[in-house]
Amino acid sequence: ADTVGGHFYNSVTIAEDPWTPIMYNSPNGNATGITVKVVTGATSSQVLGRTLVVHDSAGDRIACGKIVQTMASLQLPLEASAFSAYPGYTGNLAVSGNVRVG
Repeated sequence: ADTVGGHFYNSVTIAEDPWTPIMYNSPNGNATGITVKVVTGATSSQVLGRTLVVHDSAGDRIACGKIVQTMASLQLPLEASAFSAYPGYTGNLAVSGNVRVG
């Protein structure tokens, strides 16, 4: 977790952090069927192998998952689907599901 940086996006082509307004709502503790488009200005090869970090409503990091290829060649979509607790997180929130990139 020491190497985790800030939100990843191409700051040359995108003026403001596109991740800042991204939020989800989880009534009754379940967030399902959420689709949010985030334009980062990054290419799939720049995103591949990075880690997607999920924050709770207070902004604390609670889970993370590696962005991987879903096919044998570098085709879209990439995906993060194996989430685990963020290092050091001891709360009771759990993240599951998948995030498609591309």
